[in-house]
Amino acid sequence: MTQIAHVVAVAARTPVGLAAEPSAAAIRAGVSRLMLQPHTLDARREPVRAARDARLAPALLGAKRVQELASLALTELLRKLPARDATCVLAVAFAEPRPGIESGDAEAAVHRLEREAGAHFARLEARLLPRGHAGALAGIAHACDEIGRGSNALFLVGGADSYFASGTFGWLESEGRLRVAGRAGGFSPGEGAAFVALTSASTQRALGLRSLARVLGAGEALEPRSWDDDVGPLGEGIAHAIRAASTSLRMPDERIDDIYNDLNGERLRNDDWGCAVLRVPELFVDASAYTTAVAECGDLGAASGALSCVLAVEAIRRADSQRVAHAPALVCGSSWNGLRAACLFRPAGEEH
Repeated sequence: MTQIAHVVAVAARTPVGLAAEPSAAAIRAGVSRLMLQPHTLDARREPVRAARDARLAPALLGAKRVQELASLALTELLRKLPARDATCVLAVAFAEPRPGIESGDAEAAVHRLEREAGAHFARLEARLLPRGHAGALAGIAHACDEIGRGSNALFLVGGADSYFASGTFGWLESEGRLRVAGRAGGFSPGEGAAFVALTSASTQRALGLRSLARVLGAGEALEPRSWDDDVGPLGEGIAHAIRAASTSLRMPDERIDDIYNDLNGERLRNDDWGCAVLRVPELFVDASAYTTAVAECGDLGAASGALSCVLAVEAIRRADSQRVAHAPALVCGSSWNGLRAACLFRPAGEEH
């Protein structure tokens, strides 16, 4: 029998919360940290609207800032995992190459996290995931595959990112991706980190951990069309990933009614999502009713996928605590490099 991946802990560090639970509560309540940044100016010398972690020093920028965000979220996760005898796989996604992110920055961050987590577990393997918004979701898909094939390791999958780096805001504006006055598209930058811990049911019980949710499906794909070609992406990649993640749905009676994605105001992302929905309309109750953290935290880049998973798991956990049924929750992500990934979460107590 194929093993199912269980979520046993989540963690997050965002502009609206120092941990997963307060971050999810703030996002659910619409609490926003998006504000004009007086020391970050656009080409018109106007302050840029962005969301910053107020606890981190403004002078801390770039790779060191991302490392600190990742370390804070990982520390929260480790506090929830008293599992020193476990075999652990640590897999983390970071930003795609851009100004302010140097070659080797991601490797250096993984080495730091490996040292920190290595002191907590008897055996640990560290991995660098594909980059960008969908990287952590692809990492969850890989973890689910290994768990399904019999692995009893504890997988710590996450992502971390920050746009507060030298040259990043200017580059975003030159690419037409920064939200500024007079521009219809573009996004407001943010920063953060998030992690999800997954393992098999047998390891979950052996470690005395509670199952918060189950991952009943995960998929990844490459979008064949680039963001910057004449047509742009047409939803092929993300539709393929959604189909792969949704094979456990009992159709036609069961459809997705809880969606988390990384739409951030960029027209191409909206178009890609709209085309994907047209390819798999039978899977959704209302594909326009989705949740993101962009209005509260700004775009979180490589942390987006992992944070969306945290939001989905927290919604399931709250429904479970109130003894309320919760529909399957779909999390989707799209990296600029073409990677697309999706995961389907269900309450822990459901059997299929």
